[in-house]
Amino acid sequence: VAAGGGDVNFSKTAIFPFPLPHPQTVRVSAVEEKTPEELFVENGTEARLPCPFSSSEVISSATSVSWSFQPEGAMTPIPFFYYSQGNAYPGKDTPFKNRISWAGDLNKKDASVSIANVQFRDNGTYFCDVKNPPDIVFIPIEIRLRVVQRGDRGGRSYWAVCLWLKRNPSLQLAKRRAGGSIGAEVFAFG
Repeated sequence: VAAGGGDVNFSKTAIFPFPLPHPQTVRVSAVEEKTPEELFVENGTEARLPCPFSSSEVISSATSVSWSFQPEGAMTPIPFFYYSQGNAYPGKDTPFKNRISWAGDLNKKDASVSIANVQFRDNGTYFCDVKNPPDIVFIPIEIRLRVVQRGDRGGRSYWAVCLWLKRNPSLQLAKRRAGGSIGAEVFAFG
C-alpha cells in the first residue's frame, strides 16, 4: 500500500541480488522484536547484532538477555552471552572470547551486542532471547550473519535512485557489471 493509501503497482518484478533490510516481526505474549533477517559484514570489522524489542511490561532489574550462536552446518546453538541486572557475562569458552561486548540499552529496549574483528568462522545464525517478566514466553529472534571479504561485494556495485515525479514515480536500479558497463532497471509505480 502506498503512502497515500493507494496501491503500488510494479511494471516489472525485481529480484535484488544484494541485502535489503527485511524487517522481521515476532510477537509472543506482549514482547515484540524487529530486526533484519540477514546481516552482511566485512571480515575484520565490527558487527553489531541488533536486538530491539518492545514489551507491555516495565523494564526492570529482572529483565535478562541471552544470546546464542549456531554455526553453519551445526545442529544446536551455543550460548555465548548473557546480560542481567546491568552486568554482561560473555562466555569463557566460546568462539567470541574477548571479542563480544554489550551494545544495548534495556531502558531504550535495545538488547544488541557487538562482535569485534569478525571472521569467516562467525558465519551462522544468532539468536537473541529477551525475558521481561511476566513476559517470559518468547520466540527468540534470529539473525543470519554473512561475513564477506573486506572490500569485495561480489564484484558488483549497485545504486538505487528514486525519481518521484508527480505523474510518473519510479525507482531506477543501476548495476556496474564486471566489464565496467552499466545496466539499468526501471520500476514504475502507478
